[in-house]
Amino acid sequence: MTAPRPARNPFWGLVVLSAAGFCIGVLAYVSAGLGDRTHPLNQFFNRHGAAVTIGLAIATVLSGGLALRVDRVQTLRQSSKQNERSEE
Repeated sequence: MTAPRPARNPFWGLVVLSAAGFCIGVLAYVSAGLGDRTHPLNQFFNRHGAAVTIGLAIATVLSGGLALRVDRVQTLRQSSKQNERSEE
């Protein structure tokens, strides 16, 4: 008999996406100062790059916190179920 599969944590995927977005945003922000200053994307990052980077960092931290919280709740539930089974 196979063991039941543990519940998936949907926030881990969100952590990966927001961290990837953060890395891409930081690289774009840094490279904005190196290229053609008249290019619209460079102008956008020169004006709003700090806000974009901070927003992505906040999204990464929040999604990481949510993922850790959900993981902890799932672990505690699984642990309590195992304790109930062992007491029977």
